[in-house]
Amino acid sequence: MLFEKALYMNRLLQRAFWAQGLTPNVVLTTNQINTIKEFVGRSLATAFLIREAVEPQDILLEVPNDVSPDITIVAAWKKGQQLSGSTLKLLKFLQKLGRE
Repeated sequence: MLFEKALYMNRLLQRAFWAQGLTPNVVLTTNQINTIKEFVGRSLATAFLIREAVEPQDILLEVPNDVSPDITIVAAWKKGQQLSGSTLKLLKFLQKLGRE
């Protein structure tokens, strides 16, 4: 199982497969993490999830890897729109993360 094609995780995994000359046999795509965990938990599929999506009670096997892709975060808003104080704080936080 993979996430829907529009999601970044899908594109990242597809590129990783193609780089190795592999084509995954994708039988189902979804954007629902719980659906993926349900199928995997019932041994109906395998999938890739970020660590933060898996809870201890999920009883899923974690396979450590050294894949650490660079991710570019882009903030966008309507031109001329006044940004709230909390939005400005978030943007400053993201800028700080980008420098670390």
